[in-house]
Formats: sequence, structure tokens, C-alpha cells
Amino acid sequence: MFEIFGKQLTDFSFLGALEPQEVLYDFDGPRVFTSNDADSKLLLAYQSDESAEIRRFIIVPFSESLLSSLKAGSITLLEALDQPRVWIADLKDNWTLESVWLTDLSKISTDRLPKKHVMLWPNLQPKFALRVVHDDARLGHVPSNIIQGTIERVKKSFRILADHVSETLSNAPSDIIKNLLNPPAQRFAYRSFEVAFQMPIPKNELENKFLEKFESYMIQGFSLVQSNKEDDFLRNVSLISETDRLPILAALKELAPSSQSQIKEIEISGRIVNKSGGFKTLTPDIYRNLRKCVLALEGDTIMVKVIGKIKQCDRDKFLFDLREISSDLSEGISSDSVKCHYELNQEEEVLTAFSEGHQVKVSGIMHKNTNILEVDRVMRR
Repeated sequence: MFEIFGKQLTDFSFLGALEPQEVLYDFDGPRVFTSNDADSKLLLAYQSDESAEIRRFIIVPFSESLLSSLKAGSITLLEALDQPRVWIADLKDNWTLESVWLTDLSKISTDRLPKKHVMLWPNLQPKFALRVVHDDARLGHVPSNIIQGTIERVKKSFRILADHVSETLSNAPSDIIKNLLNPPAQRFAYRSFEVAFQMPIPKNELENKFLEKFESYMIQGFSLVQSNKEDDFLRNVSLISETDRLPILAALKELAPSSQSQIKEIEISGRIVNKSGGFKTLTPDIYRNLRKCVLALEGDTIMVKVIGKIKQCDRDKFLFDLREISSDLSEGISSDSVKCHYELNQEEEVLTAFSEGHQVKVSGIMHKNTNILEVDRVMRR
């Protein structure tokens, strides 16, 4: 049994007998249920531990509106337990209260709580959800640009994959594509910012085939998110077929945060990602790996290593001009100046080189259509 941090109560008659009123989840007995306290007010109980003789429950005050939200999948099980008052109650096998503690949810070990993305029932688990971790997003305050930007990420990503599925099917269903690009939101959460989506319901076999193919591409994309290390990432990319590689990577890139977006990370969850309620985390490092791969797969790109001095820097656009190039020490470049695009996490090196005027070695990928070098590394010479 886990250690309890809280105040043990001598009088807990206010909880009533904790007789289950409605059993919401049953496995060898009620695991999640509602009950009425001594004043006939609603309680929610969640079994968090057990021994041979004791069942330990987390008890919180509840309401009919919260119960409806829990049953509809509008809130997770963990959100339902996150209430101003929290008690831990030990019940004997004969269902009599033995001990009760007043505590706080933050004082309970996370392995004794439901996973944060898990719904009451498996069928309520959204197909796809994004949680944005951003310094400006907090309880009661989420800037509208974060909300709009998150939804736009999903639409752009879905559009890329939907177009690719359409190319692979001889007769792509237009209705399901339209619904897919405007997916119904199942829930919103504002402690960072989270939006969960359900997929449209297919009306015929063709639409079902389209959705199955679409979801299989999403699963392949999320399988890449195992490590931030470039070598591991490239190894996983090689497992995707060449015909599907570019659209899958491009779609995943739309979901990932760049280092310039001030988003620390984006958690991807849902039944498509992990049926047991787990999640994948997209970081700026993953975005950078995706961007490099997409540029390389789009063609007309060359690998460049160039040595020179940073003579002009545009911090708003994350661009700098590299001049006084040492042509005998550079690879893939013949001009005497190069415009370079860098990431926010490279800004310190860029600004130091710009202010001190020392030589730097810059490596990355140059797209022939733009002649802009997408910087991978900046190193002092």
C-alpha cells in the first residue's frame, strides 16, 4: 500500500457509508463509482490500491454536471479527481470504513493515479489529441493565437495525409475528406492547452478504406517519435516506404514545434497514438530532424559546409548573411556570400559570432530554389 501524505481524520461520518450508487467501472468489484455522503451530496470514488484485506479509494466531492462530462468524455478521469477537497479512504472487505485522510491530489504518487489522458471508458478515448506546453498557457488564461495555431497545425497535417491517400486510391470519397479536414472536437482543456478530436464516421466501405489508410499513415509517423537523436530518427525513417516517406514526414512536421514558436513541446495522444492512454512528445529537436528530412526528400537540395564571418543578422526572421567565405575550406558552395536560416536554440552562437566577428563553420542543407542555407550547426573556428 502506498504511503499517504495528509491529515488522518478521527471523525469521517460526513462521508456516509460509501455505498456505491452508480458503478462506473467494475473489475472484481467496484473500481470507480459514485456515492452519496451523509448530506446526500454526490461523491466520486476511484480505487488506487489494495491489499489482502483493504481497498484504498480516492474520494472527491462531485456533481451531476461533472458526472455527465466524465461519461461523455469531455473530461479525463484524472481531471474528474482534481477537486478542491480530496480524501483517501481505506475500506475493509465487508465495505466498512476503517481510516480516512484529508490530502491533496498533488501529494498522491502518480503511479496511484489514472494516466492524465485516460478517459472513464476506452470507447471515450479520443482518436487524436494535442497538448501544447507553452509559457503563456495556464489555467484560466490561454492566448487565442495558441488555440488557433493548434487547430491549424492539425488541419495542415491532415490535409497533407488526406491528399496522399487520395493519390493512392482511384476514387477518393470527397465527403469524408471534407469532414476529415474539419474534425469534430471532443474536448478542450486549458491547464496548458489541449484539444481532442474524433475522426468522422465512415458511411460506406470506400470511406472506411480511406480512413484506415489515413490512420495507418499517422501511426507510421508517430512511430518515428522514439528519440531526439538524429541517428535513431533516420533509422526509423528508413523503415517507411519511399513512396509514403515524404507526406508522412511533412504531415508530422506540421504538428511539431519549431524552436522559434516558443512552444516547449507538444504531447500527442489518443487511440491512434497509444490505445492504453500513453502519449508521444514532439520537441523542437524532432522538428529540426523532420525539417532536414523533408528538405532532402523534396529534392533540389545540397549538403553544404561553409566557413566565413557573420556580417548581417536579422533576429526577427532568424536570418544571417555569411561573408568573407574561405572557398578552399568550404564544400557545396561557390558564391562569396550565403544567406542562412537558423533556429532559436542557435541564436546565442550566431549573435556571439556576429558581435565578435570571428570565423564560424556552418553546415546544413541548401534548397536550390531559394539559395537559403538551412542551418544544422554553427561552430566557432
